[in-house]
Amino acid sequence: MITLQPIRRITVYAAQELKTNLLSQFHAMGSKGYTLVEASGVGSHPTAEDPFATSSHVRIELLVRPAVADRIMEYLHSLHSNRQPVTACVEEVKVADPEHF
Repeated sequence: MITLQPIRRITVYAAQELKTNLLSQFHAMGSKGYTLVEASGVGSHPTAEDPFATSSHVRIELLVRPAVADRIMEYLHSLHSNRQPVTACVEEVKVADPEHF
């Protein structure tokens, strides 16, 4: 039987223009990978739709160890506190091979 180990999944919602910087920061903080999906939606930040862009927002999902999740969430909190168009949530998930994350 497989023994599952807990890690963290962080889901980030951000303006498209923050994408490159966020991914760079996540990597520097210890994230080994991500999934990125272009998204649209409405939240507390006003949006200016670009008629030539495919999407004005992104959703980024990261699977990381707890210590990395703490660093990333602290960083994202600082961006949110500075009125940047970004928000995130974190949840515990279980995986078979946590060393990959």
